Amino acid sequence: MNFTDRELQKATASYTYTYGAYMVMLDELLAELKITTDLKEKVLIIKEIKEVKTVLQNCTLVLERTIGDC
Repeated sequence: MNFTDRELQKATASYTYTYGAYMVMLDELLAELKITTDLKEKVLIIKEIKEVKTVLQNCTLVLERTIGDC
């Protein structure tokens, strides 16, 4: 798949922004996990962490493929 320079810039910027936002979210969830004592709450936080991890992995794959198409 070939991209124009502009399309490549937009895709890279979008996924880079998303990646950064989810890294911040992951940091916040990890901090919350450390201070939470309620077991049910910890389970919910861990589920959220798994979802965030999935998004980060997807962003990484897309960025690797996009950059690889340069």
